[in-house]
Amino acid sequence: MKLYQQLSVVFFSVVVGITSYAQNNYPTNYFRNPLSIPIYLAGNFGECRPNHFHSGIDIKTLGQENLPVHAAASGYVSRIKLDAVGFGHAIYITHPNGFTTLYAHLNDFEPKLQAFVKVQQYAQKKWNIDVTLKPDQFPVSQGQFIAYSGNTGSSTAPHLHFEIRNTLSEHPLNPMLFGLPIADTVAPIPVALYVYDRTASIYGKPNKAYTLQKVNKDYLVTEPISISTPAPGFGLQINDFMQGSTNTLTYYTCKLFVDQQLVQKITLDNIGYDVTRYMHAFIDYPFYKTNKDWIQLLFCLPGNELKHIYANPTQQFNWNANERHALEIECIDANGNSVFIKANIVVGAIDTINKSYTLLPNKAYSFQTDEVVLSLPENTVYDKLDFNPRINKNAKALSAQVITNQLSAPLHKAMRIAIRPNQELPTHLQNKVVMQMVAFQDTSYKAAILEEDRYVVTTKELASFQLAIDTTAPTIITITNAKHGVFKDELRFKVKDSYTSITSFQCSIDKQWVCFEQRGTEWFYKFDEHCKPGKHHLEAIATDENGNKKTLSFNFISK
Repeated sequence: MKLYQQLSVVFFSVVVGITSYAQNNYPTNYFRNPLSIPIYLAGNFGECRPNHFHSGIDIKTLGQENLPVHAAASGYVSRIKLDAVGFGHAIYITHPNGFTTLYAHLNDFEPKLQAFVKVQQYAQKKWNIDVTLKPDQFPVSQGQFIAYSGNTGSSTAPHLHFEIRNTLSEHPLNPMLFGLPIADTVAPIPVALYVYDRTASIYGKPNKAYTLQKVNKDYLVTEPISISTPAPGFGLQINDFMQGSTNTLTYYTCKLFVDQQLVQKITLDNIGYDVTRYMHAFIDYPFYKTNKDWIQLLFCLPGNELKHIYANPTQQFNWNANERHALEIECIDANGNSVFIKANIVVGAIDTINKSYTLLPNKAYSFQTDEVVLSLPENTVYDKLDFNPRINKNAKALSAQVITNQLSAPLHKAMRIAIRPNQELPTHLQNKVVMQMVAFQDTSYKAAILEEDRYVVTTKELASFQLAIDTTAPTIITITNAKHGVFKDELRFKVKDSYTSITSFQCSIDKQWVCFEQRGTEWFYKFDEHCKPGKHHLEAIATDENGNKKTLSFNFISK
């Protein structure tokens, strides 16, 4: 008998247990390439990113900044946002056909828009602004120059992040479905198949990995997979590519067949920002924390509310001992290139797991002692969890230490943790308390708020928690080259805090506020009409989460 049965690909218009997807009606000849160079992708829609799904396409810009960016279609600039993280400098254009396009990580905008932004910044006395505009303020026509590409925000290399959203819902849609000129004939390439026991927690019992061998165009597990669970789940390590780019991408749809019957289908489209954190439930999160790579699950965890991407979100097998099943997975990218992964499954003697779990997806949780109150709202975890916090008392420290297990389990909602200090603090230190959080080899701090007799923080990361004091002011370092106090073109500072984060950095020249822009830990100001050539006095004040301040002032000459 052949190890592999020849499975014919059967497409069902109606399959028992499968919800049929309505075909999208996206226009395919409406939007143009927002750049004047061919589209090569550094990232595509639905890719897994830390804490979210990627919401657009990342178009390469030849490794350069300041390429002209054009309106993909006629409409009006409806929103402008500048931030040090996320999209950096971003423009939103609303179109009359019900869609909005987003252009992110930009440098300067076109001159009239740039001048408008500057007026808003000085009116609000802040550089990071978010402005909504009316339809008659900045109308644009298709192909009109709107900005220069850049590397602002959380970008790590020059590129243009481009999105197409439903204007009403604001949900990002898959731009690859709108007929943009993207040449791609490369099929996805699977790396490994993973098997899970869905009667156990994904955060408890480890997966089993199976290497794949390419035979013709398919990828096979060459020996039968023996399992001892009636309810297996499957996951894939898989990458997609396109010609002209070495960057890894992801698939558009993935179909799971068992014994020639379609039992699951995943479609990566229409993922709103309100649900994008459910990416944590789309992957094997413990594997990601250990390996910094993605295994994409082909089943929906019970606490995953991003159910619309699954044709059958409640799908679960109920197999018996001695059964044999033929498994086939088809992954297809947005250009229709596909690959098949095949394996044979043999069900052995069934292992019975009788384990109770302390934390369930649909239940709230509370842990309380004399020193600590720790609480999680319902719908915080994605799968059942064996969660057992413990207390390490230390009279010499500011507080007891709360140690949580399951550090590789993600939280969807914030956990609230309140700790009573071991001694009453003097008034001048009561607003200087921080929560020290240690997970794996990383230590971070967050300002804690006094509520009655405990200090409180909320966080979406499991860790060990302990109170500490932060009276250390931030540092401000001048990094602009100057000769004898003469600065040419700009002022630039590196601003950092030892424990928490910088909440405010305000600068004035000759007692007048000036607009310094943030890039990471650097803040810079390019000389303009607010600082004409000549002698000046600067004062800079950096403030952290606990109100610790650092002031830097000096006289200088601008040139």
